[in-house]
Amino acid sequence: TPELRRRGLAGRTEVPANGGMYFRFDEPAYRVFWMKGMIVPIDIIWLHGVVVSGVAERVLPPPPGAADDAIPRLASPGPVDLVIELAAGRAGEIGLAVGQRVEILLP
Repeated sequence: TPELRRRGLAGRTEVPANGGMYFRFDEPAYRVFWMKGMIVPIDIIWLHGVVVSGVAERVLPPPPGAADDAIPRLASPGPVDLVIELAAGRAGEIGLAVGQRVEILLP
């Protein structure tokens, strides 16, 4: 739902090593994410279809009490239809890189 997309991983005190959040969109478009309400750093993986188009590693949460207009926005490097948020450092651990094709297995 739009509300769950807005919330993302906000409020979580940890992200499991093999967990995260998967965002699927109907059409490829530029996407902008922010860290409102985030407590822990994360990696953000931008995908167009099954191809990684960008990786934002170890994105830090905002300081407590940061005003909404002071929270940085992270824009996809191009149109994407999939976005995955993982625990900080996980993208590097599993070797995700721009241009790589991935297989996404959902439970």
